[in-house]
Amino acid sequence: MLAAVDSIAYLGENTNTTGAFATARLEVLEPGYLQRPHAQRLVVLVTDGNPTHDVDRLDTEVAAVKALGVRVVAIGVTDRVTMCIRSLLRALLLARIA
Repeated sequence: MLAAVDSIAYLGENTNTTGAFATARLEVLEPGYLQRPHAQRLVVLVTDGNPTHDVDRLDTEVAAVKALGVRVVAIGVTDRVTMCIRSLLRALLLARIA
């Protein structure tokens, strides 16, 4: 399975990481959305490359998700994922400092 994941080619298509965080925050993580009171809140980001939409807002969206007490785990599935993960780690670090 790992070999199959490693062989996935990056097609250079769109990767809306910012939109994914905004959707998670607005449609799943906001208070009142059928949440178990003592369960850890978690976002798992599976990405195939570099964010291409609203990249200038990625830090803000990640910070907003982190401000809700949500743990974020990122999983990369192509050889182009390093730049995206670096951007995400930078955003998570900034969210932790703020």
